[in-house]
Amino acid sequence: MPYSKVYHYPSGNIMHAQLFRNQSGVHLIKAQFLHRDHCRLNVTSDLMQTAVDAFAIILDGGLEDIKALPRDYVLHSVNNS
Repeated sequence: MPYSKVYHYPSGNIMHAQLFRNQSGVHLIKAQFLHRDHCRLNVTSDLMQTAVDAFAIILDGGLEDIKALPRDYVLHSVNNS
């Protein structure tokens, strides 16, 4: 049977549902919920949460996770900082 890798898209806002002044909070996902070398970044319309999710992948993910970050997202983030 061929080996197939299962990926997951970690996000800190899944386990936290809160609003403050009708805006959602931004949360860093805990390291125990990240599966190294199986993480992929889900680029959403919530730019701040996407940036925090990318930071969590860089902090706690493996090298394969970092290499799998979308190049256009990383370049766009660098140009906007």
